[in-house]
Amino acid sequence: MTIDFIPTGDTVGGRVGRCPCGVEFRVATDDQLDHLVAAIREHAKGSHDHEVTREHVLAELGVQAP
Repeated sequence: MTIDFIPTGDTVGGRVGRCPCGVEFRVATDDQLDHLVAAIREHAKGSHDHEVTREHVLAELGVQAP
């Protein structure tokens, strides 16, 4: 399953976060990282009862936390 925050037809660039269960999250630009991080954290908690920090998600995405 893919949860896509990229406008239809836009396939260039962006970031992708993948859960080991197969769910994939995508955003088009780093300006949308907050949405991506929130979606991944909500999925981890809601689907797996697993709490992950913002910093953990950013590290998994290869992004330096500010």
